[in-house]
Amino acid sequence: MKNLFDRPTKAELIDVLHYFIFEQIDFEKLEELDIFKVRIALNILKIVKRQINDENKISKKLNDLSLSLFGEEISSKQKLIENIKNENFSKDSLEEFLFELSKEKVSIDNPSYLKN
Repeated sequence: MKNLFDRPTKAELIDVLHYFIFEQIDFEKLEELDIFKVRIALNILKIVKRQINDENKISKKLNDLSLSLFGEEISSKQKLIENIKNENFSKDSLEEFLFELSKEKVSIDNPSYLKN
């Protein structure tokens, strides 16, 4: 069944909101603190957009990694904690999983940190 909320999509709504804030607000008329707050809002919108755009790809990648490490998909922090406590994995595999998890989180929060 097609999603009942097919248009506008989440990404389209974020784009419109970003456009409105960035293009329709006259920054020259705002005070410095207000400009700072608007820039924070724009950064939040960018993070949410990256989450929306990349969530399926990242979930698949981390599910594949958790399957190879633990023999099951890890769908929550609590499940990851339980599997680490049980110690049914190799140390190198866990290190790779945590590294990839951290890298994917940073790619959402601030991808410029991963350059170079």
